[in-house]
This record gives sequence, C-alpha cells and structure tokens, in this order.
Amino acid sequence: MQSAKDTALTFLQVNGTYSYNITLIPEYFTLVSPRTGTIDINGSTVSSVVKFLPENFTLNFTETSLPQYTNWSIGLTGLRTLQ
Repeated sequence: MQSAKDTALTFLQVNGTYSYNITLIPEYFTLVSPRTGTIDINGSTVSSVVKFLPENFTLNFTETSLPQYTNWSIGLTGLRTLQ
C-alpha cells in the first residue's frame, strides 16, 4: 500500500497485471474516474490517471444582535463575502 499528499505516485514493478483500489475520505473528495482497476505492465512505463474533485458544502450564516443596516462579513480561507 502506498499513499501520498502529492499529485503523483510512482511504483517500480516487474511485468505483470496489477489491480488497484483507491480508498477515499468521503467528507473531502469525490472520485471522478475509476476507484478500482488494473494496470498491465509489459516492459515499458505505464501511466494511469485518477481524477478527484473536492466535495462542496453549503454554509449558511445568520446574523443576530447587530443594529439594523449594519454591514457584516464572513471570511473563509482568505475570501470575504459582504452581506
């Protein structure tokens, strides 16, 4: 088993057919392309691309106790949205 926080994993394997199974953390990523599969190696470099999409979440904020017409904002990862 191998894991990475980078964009690529590299394996050195002898010729043969290898199966793979990618385990996800469902709260963070949705897999777009195959979660399982096989790779055939026959004397040359082989690449397989697996694409991930981050999960999207809806956030709702409700202001309470501010005077009427008071501007307020929420900051998320450096982004600001004025309400």
